[in-house]
Amino acid sequence: MHTPLIYNYYVNKRIQRARGAVSLRGNGEIHYDSEPDLDNANGGRVLNYMCNTQARVLHIFYCMKCHSVTLGVKTMKKMVKQVLKKSSLHEKLRLYGILGGETLQGITYREATMQAIDGGMTCMQVREKHLDKEQILKMISEIKPICDEAGVPLIINDDIEICKVSDASGVHLGLSDGSIAEARKLLGEEKIIGATAHNLEEALAAEAEGADYIGVGAAFGSNSKGDAIKLPSLDVYNLITSSVKIPVVAIGGIDIDNIGTLAGRHLAGVAVISALFGTQDIKKSAEDLRNMADKLQHEKLRSGI
Repeated sequence: MHTPLIYNYYVNKRIQRARGAVSLRGNGEIHYDSEPDLDNANGGRVLNYMCNTQARVLHIFYCMKCHSVTLGVKTMKKMVKQVLKKSSLHEKLRLYGILGGETLQGITYREATMQAIDGGMTCMQVREKHLDKEQILKMISEIKPICDEAGVPLIINDDIEICKVSDASGVHLGLSDGSIAEARKLLGEEKIIGATAHNLEEALAAEAEGADYIGVGAAFGSNSKGDAIKLPSLDVYNLITSSVKIPVVAIGGIDIDNIGTLAGRHLAGVAVISALFGTQDIKKSAEDLRNMADKLQHEKLRSGI
């Protein structure tokens, strides 16, 4: 089937759930918009409502035709990988669990991971401040196969080296944990790199440096991080999500009682620590939190986001 015909087929299906769109810039780079216009600056058509990953990939070919661009197989593979990575990341950040041994209630890392995934956790970060690197690598070796089998990205907090050695899915960097650009250089394009921000300026800087997503907080203070500063207002989320194109995750003191107040903030997901791994029944906690996180996404769809 001719590519424009395939493309038009997806347009005419009137896909309603916005996940963003892809366009090809004049320099051959892929540009990803979470809320795109119908016409981009280079004349290529972009979809305003495109929830289907296959449609996004096909859109690359459509834009190439518009620009009369001919690319090698290696370049095309790289471009498609970028699209697939970005299209799936929004979903993977829905319920982002952060695991540290100090929060666990007498169970192993392995059991905690299995329960959380069974309950609906979609992404996991290892944030273990009380172990040395060898111990952390051993911990990762126990839980990574479980995450890999379930398709749950495993993110390493702060440590680029551990991420590389363990072949984890990515790394999350705080403001003082190193350069996003350097992490990208060391880890490659396929790894996920998250960044921390507390305000719009920091969020814009993280996006400009190449972060794949931003963790913004502390939403409600923090039970696990004593130096965390509570956001002056939850409206900070609206300001940031309306200003950046990459996913934003809320973090900081989020639990089953207050997660509902994050509705209407246009978040990709929520990150939880003690509300998940500090409970007696991790699976049940994950189920409850996931249900609420899903409702936040449904709220986005109803409001046309």
